[in-house]
Amino acid sequence: MIIDSTNIRDTRELYSQTPPDFSKHNYYLNTLQMKIDADWPYRPNRKWVEEELEAGSEVYKPLEVVIQTVKNDKGETISDDWYRLVFRDCQKAVKIGRRYRFAYDPNILVPDMQKNIWLAVNQTQLTPTASQTVCRCNGTIGSLYKDDNGNITRHYEPVVQPDKLSGAGIKQSEVAVDLNGNKVLLAQFNKYTKQYYINQRFFIDANAADREHQPVYKITNIVRSNTLTTYDPTDVGLVRIYYEVDQIGAQDDVENRIAFNGIVNDNIAPKTDEPISGGEDSSDDYTFSIVDPEIIPKVLTTLVFKPELQKNGSVVENANIGVSCKLSGTSYADTVPIENFVTIEMNSDGTYTLTRVKKDLTMTLITTCEATTPNGGVYQISFSMRLFD
Repeated sequence: MIIDSTNIRDTRELYSQTPPDFSKHNYYLNTLQMKIDADWPYRPNRKWVEEELEAGSEVYKPLEVVIQTVKNDKGETISDDWYRLVFRDCQKAVKIGRRYRFAYDPNILVPDMQKNIWLAVNQTQLTPTASQTVCRCNGTIGSLYKDDNGNITRHYEPVVQPDKLSGAGIKQSEVAVDLNGNKVLLAQFNKYTKQYYINQRFFIDANAADREHQPVYKITNIVRSNTLTTYDPTDVGLVRIYYEVDQIGAQDDVENRIAFNGIVNDNIAPKTDEPISGGEDSSDDYTFSIVDPEIIPKVLTTLVFKPELQKNGSVVENANIGVSCKLSGTSYADTVPIENFVTIEMNSDGTYTLTRVKKDLTMTLITTCEATTPNGGVYQISFSMRLFD
């Protein structure tokens, strides 16, 4: 905006001239925003971070912020696990439980899996500037997530494991430890944590190499605290998960960090090291499996999967792999053209794409993958999916 100052006797009069496009309701915030925009290029510690679009979406967009240290009541810096993010937009809608992603040094480009997840533990509604205090998630909980179609997938939820939430927590003097001495985790309230329940068992960053000494934990209480709207119980930002140590069991999957809770996922991607015909190869050397995805959905919409033959842990590049499909479930399944219900396409990267063309309430699709080794050994795996939701 350009203001003509030709006939102004004193430049201080400019500060009292309300532009015609400003209303009396937002004049202060707009002038404050103009000041922030003017000062922003000169502010120290401006960094690019990533902000999650929606809770639980795990989809992030870049955002420029000013990163500041967090101090306690005595003016002492707490630690590098706590930061204050100051936003350029002074009217930005900040929400407790929002997640951000960036490395300790945002100037260094690192893969997404090497970046830290930061969880917002406060929000400010009473000040004209927008900022949030975030805490680094220092662990993950592995669980089995069941979607609306009944498909079960593994999910690893970032969590904060604080000893106590004093100094920069939800309340300055609050200690998040219950009377029984149980520990507490902080997590975002989303579609995954919504399925957590009392007595659920879980690992926190399990180490498969040390199974005998790997602790398993059990949830003793769940508090969906910090409801952001008084009469909306679903408008929750953070979830507190109280837990205690439990005993490891034979069915606990330490390698994938999934504790057994009575749910058997029978749709794990198939794998075999036994040939259906031996040829001249030793069956101990070869493994034939679906390497992606790890869990096959129970209902087919569109599925991209990759069968792979390995020998002693290395991919066999010249293996002959074929994929075939058939319908089952009814007496007439063999007479129906499969292309009326499902299409299969081989991609250039070695993956295959299955696409459902039409739903059917009675039939099931059985997909069979077969691999032939250079010396004639044949390995076969198969999996099934429904054609209706």
